[in-house]
Amino acid sequence: MKAKAFSNNQEIKLNPFIEEYVAEVFAAAIRPLKGVDNPKVIEFVVKGRKIDIKVDDKQVEFHGFAKVIVTDTLIATLKHLKGFSEEDEKKIVIES
Repeated sequence: MKAKAFSNNQEIKLNPFIEEYVAEVFAAAIRPLKGVDNPKVIEFVVKGRKIDIKVDDKQVEFHGFAKVIVTDTLIATLKHLKGFSEEDEKKIVIES
């Protein structure tokens, strides 16, 4: 898997370890959700605590427990990456 990261539409370069780590963590966080079967492209857009997820250009709906766990996991991961600030719109694109 490959991951690309963007902050306010500017690409943030990830070193190979971080790229693989982000791709694996983000993909694993949504794997149990409905409609996430063998995705080719996963797109996460994060603004504050709001997360939109598209799998192969289709919006993924998630609520309740899944929403809390996915949101907390992804925001905690992004918080520690260089090049992002809390107020930025962040986008992660994962391609398999």
